[in-house]
Amino acid sequence: MPCDLVILALCLVSSIVPSIFCHEFKLNGKVLELDESKFDAAISSFDFVFVDFYAPWCGHCKRLSPELDKAAPMVSGLKTPIVIAKIDADKYSRIASKYEIDGFPTLKIFMNGVPTNYYGPRKADLLVRYLRKFVAPDVTVLESDYSITEFVEAAGTSFPIFIGVGLEESALSNLAIKFKKRAWFSVAKDFSEKTMGLYDLDKVPALVALHPNFNEKNIFYGPFKDNFVEEFIQQCLLPLTLPITRESWQDFAEAFEVGRKTPFPKMVVWDGNEVFFSEIGIRGVSKGEGTRVESNETTSADDIHMMQCSWSILTF
Repeated sequence: MPCDLVILALCLVSSIVPSIFCHEFKLNGKVLELDESKFDAAISSFDFVFVDFYAPWCGHCKRLSPELDKAAPMVSGLKTPIVIAKIDADKYSRIASKYEIDGFPTLKIFMNGVPTNYYGPRKADLLVRYLRKFVAPDVTVLESDYSITEFVEAAGTSFPIFIGVGLEESALSNLAIKFKKRAWFSVAKDFSEKTMGLYDLDKVPALVALHPNFNEKNIFYGPFKDNFVEEFIQQCLLPLTLPITRESWQDFAEAFEVGRKTPFPKMVVWDGNEVFFSEIGIRGVSKGEGTRVESNETTSADDIHMMQCSWSILTF
């Protein structure tokens, strides 16, 4: 009888073990190809999973695929690794419906199982920079001039950088969580006069806002209460002028509460040449329409070829 029980137990184990380990996933730097049976298991296996919901016939999806292949080993090698996965959401409609997928590709990052939409860049190097934000500390504590320089260099130019010089971590912690996806936050506890001079600080504590990509810097000397600090941070999240691209759209949309159905005025920068309208298919503009802005300076733009001394901004 005991022998029969042992045999029965072994049979049960042999039937159960495959179901336990059939969804075992390895962190190997490759993009995981998921199906409906593996999706939930993959999401629960890792703290951070970046998922591409794609359709095989989608041209944008085809162009994105090699970028994900390049990014996968880079983000899987982070101190806090991120796994990149993809699923044919056109085929697996139950998954698509569950996560409200209505276009391809749709990108989401799952943080401890909770999905957040991703609207950032899709080129591998920029994608990696954006994904690093999700696993970075809310506030980085800097203990020397060197660590300040190192932090700014590592942060890159894709996001604004806030440095609380002489501030306690608690002064920024709540706001750093709130704006985590949109900026880097740090506090410098140990620093020298060199740092004071580098950032043109008259006194401390101070909150320095940097936009490396636009060569902009702003300084806030207080009061360091949440509402005042938050107002300063919000003002500095976007540069004074911002080209609207795929990479910058999310920041623009969040800052101005823009949704899919938000109406936009049409705006054209025009040098007065009617040929422009015939080429782009916009009706002619009568005298007095729009807002005219005069300039005595020559300007240039790669995509508008506007080299006149007088130009107009027209809204319709």
